[in-house]
Amino acid sequence: MALIENVEVSALTEKSNFITPFRIHYRKNGVNRIWDGVKAHNGVLILLYHRERKCFVFVKQFRPVVYYAKLRKQEGENAASVASAPHTPIGTDGKPIVLPTSLGETLELCAGIVDKADKSLEEIASIELHEECGYRVDPSRLRKITTVSASVGLSGTTATVFYVEVDDSDIDPSAGGGNPEEGEVIEVVYWPITRSEELLTLTETSTPVSSYTVLAVMWFQLNILPNL
Repeated sequence: MALIENVEVSALTEKSNFITPFRIHYRKNGVNRIWDGVKAHNGVLILLYHRERKCFVFVKQFRPVVYYAKLRKQEGENAASVASAPHTPIGTDGKPIVLPTSLGETLELCAGIVDKADKSLEEIASIELHEECGYRVDPSRLRKITTVSASVGLSGTTATVFYVEVDDSDIDPSAGGGNPEEGEVIEVVYWPITRSEELLTLTETSTPVSSYTVLAVMWFQLNILPNL
């Protein structure tokens, strides 16, 4: 995986390509209210099942915000301090806290943001499958599982989850691992379906797993597994 060093955290003062903070003013039952949010992209996610290996095909990658959450916890942040200015967590020795990189590595579905106006959701998902996992999958093969509201208290974006079955004939040896131009370093993980329950009984010490992964695995157990 990627070598992570020199982690520094500060307040966002420059324009971001991915998020835009905003404030909503409104009246609710005659009372003036405000709500703070973040404008962000919608997303697509894909659960891959490898028929020959009888495995899910997941991705593992370093997520800076997950790592930062672990640093804040190590520093002793409490619920009241969440609204405080972002900063680099400092240890009792007065130095920036350093934790194992693995604490920021998450197990996820192959996924991507919806940032191509001329592409369908299926086409965007197909592109992500090739970039991240190294599988060539025609968009017509994708089966839509669901579209859900994501981060309902922060962004209100939607996430569309697809399912597709693959085998070794779909592999493109020259692809996978993420888009280098975007700084992606992605590990492809083959997870036996016999270990599905491990993904549904996670604890705080487990490898971080995205909520969409849990959702998709539960759907698989209900809709696909009984027919295998």
